[in-house]
Amino acid sequence: MKVFSFFSGMDNFGLGFRNQGHEQVGHAEIDYSSNLLNEEAHNQKGKNYGCIRKIAVDPGILPYFDCAIGGAPCPAFSQAGKRTENPFDQVEVGGDLFLHFCKILEFHQPRILVLEQVKGVLSSGRYKGEIFGFMLNRLSELGYDCQWQTLNSKNFGVPQNRERVFIVGHLRGRSGAKIYPITE
Repeated sequence: MKVFSFFSGMDNFGLGFRNQGHEQVGHAEIDYSSNLLNEEAHNQKGKNYGCIRKIAVDPGILPYFDCAIGGAPCPAFSQAGKRTENPFDQVEVGGDLFLHFCKILEFHQPRILVLEQVKGVLSSGRYKGEIFGFMLNRLSELGYDCQWQTLNSKNFGVPQNRERVFIVGHLRGRSGAKIYPITE
């Protein structure tokens, strides 16, 4: 499967997919230190296409991919961050990046997507669940049937208490296995 990693950061998603035999055809990351780490330590594959905002203007510049993976920056959604009623307006901390990601999905229509976000996304917005509901609805409008679950790294052998929401989506009309719930 051909994978493209968005908001790569340290690109643990990409590393995991590559370790399972999938081909990473590219990534999008603007942080210099993350890119340096990925190239030297993680042996990251594929060209870095840089800023997702610029990619969203012309998504045709990206190569073909079957699966979009990534975790957008979390400060706009995190309880410890800069949450407001509309995190998508918080351009300075990347709150708008999900919207740009959706433009790329609409153009490329990869058959699978895997997204990660802080648990605070579940309570973001004026009303608890409003922002997360918007995200799931937007993905549905783009043709994706999504499943999601909150997972904690401590339950998977990692010595850290780190809760994250994982979304797995399949393009409607394509077969998609039941992923969640995952239990200890």
